[in-house]
Amino acid sequence: MGLDISRITSSNAYQKVAKTAGNAANSVGGAIEKSSKKDAIYKFIKNIEPTGANNAFSIMTLLMTAAVIFPRVLTALKRNPDDKEATKDELKEILSRDIQTVLIVLFALKSINTMVGRAASKATGLPMTNKPYQKVFDSNLSFGDKLKAAWNNIKDTLHPTGGVYALTNDEFVSKYSGYQSVDEINKMFEELKNNGGDTKKVFNTIVDSLIKQQEEILNGNNKKGIPGLIQKANATATKSGKLRKSDEKQIRNANRILESLKKLKEKDYDSLNNISETTKNTFVEFFKNPDNDLVMKAKGMNAILRTGALAFEAGYLGFGLPAINQRRLEKKYLKNKQSDNNQQNVQKPTKTTPFSGQKIKSNEAKIFQKFI
Repeated sequence: MGLDISRITSSNAYQKVAKTAGNAANSVGGAIEKSSKKDAIYKFIKNIEPTGANNAFSIMTLLMTAAVIFPRVLTALKRNPDDKEATKDELKEILSRDIQTVLIVLFALKSINTMVGRAASKATGLPMTNKPYQKVFDSNLSFGDKLKAAWNNIKDTLHPTGGVYALTNDEFVSKYSGYQSVDEINKMFEELKNNGGDTKKVFNTIVDSLIKQQEEILNGNNKKGIPGLIQKANATATKSGKLRKSDEKQIRNANRILESLKKLKEKDYDSLNNISETTKNTFVEFFKNPDNDLVMKAKGMNAILRTGALAFEAGYLGFGLPAINQRRLEKKYLKNKQSDNNQQNVQKPTKTTPFSGQKIKSNEAKIFQKFI
């Protein structure tokens, strides 16, 4: 006989549980809505609130400790209660492998993304993190201030949910698009400079993109088969081969904008105040596009670096850490073997050589596997 779901869900017991849960949810929701950011209930909810598919950091820490570390320690203590050496060895393994794994999962990926984000900021000129690190090598700082700045940078990197962190793709769109005037664009450049960006490098990225775009407007794009103003004008020229005045005017204006843009090469954003309104409009149009070259450059660099950081962490957890642990076990095996040999030859006057880190020989591999 199959399970009748409708019978279960229609039962009085089920209805009572559902009603109680609903009332509790309403009470908690109302309490949260009425609470301020300083209240304990608000802080508690924020600490355990999931973000998308991720659990809050506090819940992840509790889960990793309670489900990974604590049971492993209990098992180690119970496994060989009369063998202190074996227990000590297993606790060492927990320290070197399990705790390291938990710390990497909780802290490393965010920290690696932060560090590579700062490195990418230097390469692209775009701030790839929410704020720059504090200056450490400033000659105007005292030795004490340099140490303090270095410590703050370390804390900002390791902070799992704050400090300095790598920006997301949505944040790139928000920061590098949507501006409606040159004044707003200038403010963006000021903020970019304050966050450690290279305004000249970013400005020239925009200028290069606009020059390419303007050349395509004039000459078309052969790869995509898109005709330019000149091709269109030639196609609609009079029988005598003379261009129409309206087409001539369009081409002349496009050329004027192109020349104006070329004069901006190798300059900085303060040059925006000294150009024509028509050329200013090309900059505004650039930032209206949420997929402009700045955003795409930031997204592309972000994808490369985050993928690299994840591959590094996964590689270390999947291959590096097990290899380190196996090497530790190899050393213990060889030490035990040498100790047994020394005991067997204790009556012989031969001098024994202390363990020097040699590796397992191929003919001993099966014996070593049994030892593990």
